Amino acid sequence: MSKFGYILGASIPSGALSKVSASALMAVEGCDYSHIHIEFPAGVIASHAVMFDARNGQVNFSSEMVFDGHMETVRQYYIPCTEKDMSDILAFCFLYCGINYSYKELAGACIARVASWLGKAMDNPFGDGMRTEMCSSIGARILKLSGVEVIGDVQAKSPKDVIQLLESQGFERIQ
Repeated sequence: MSKFGYILGASIPSGALSKVSASALMAVEGCDYSHIHIEFPAGVIASHAVMFDARNGQVNFSSEMVFDGHMETVRQYYIPCTEKDMSDILAFCFLYCGINYSYKELAGACIARVASWLGKAMDNPFGDGMRTEMCSSIGARILKLSGVEVIGDVQAKSPKDVIQLLESQGFERIQ
C-alpha cells in the first residue's frame, strides 16, 4: 500500500427500516450494496480508522465502531493518492462536514438513471452543487480529488456507478 491513501467502501444499512429502501435500490441496480463511504485508515486523522459519508440526514465523520453499528461493509477498494491529494481530500471533508443529506438529489439521480435507460443522457435535475449531498456524490467527488477521471455529473452517480468506475480502472479490491 502507498504511504498515502484511503479506502472507498460499499455497504448496506443494518437497520430494518433502512434495509427496505436499500433493498429497492439494490434490486433496481442489480448489486449487493446501496451506500458509498470513505474510510481513512488509522493514523490519517486519528489513532483509529475514521469514516466519512452521507447518511442519516447529514454528511459526517464517525468512528469505525459507530459506523459498523449502522452499516455492513460488503466491498472495499484501496485508493492510493499523493500527500497533496490527501491534504485536498481532508480539506474537502472538513469543509463539507455537517451539510444535509440530499433526498431531493437522490430523487434527481433516479430520474437521471431512468433517462439513461431510455437512451437519453442527462444531469441530475435536482443537483444543487455542494449545498446538500448524497453518499455516491461524495464518493465521486473524493475520487476526482484523488486524480481519478470521473466522467459525467457526479450528482447523478449511483453507488453502482462509483464501484464500476473503480473496477474499470483496476483499483485493488481488498474486501
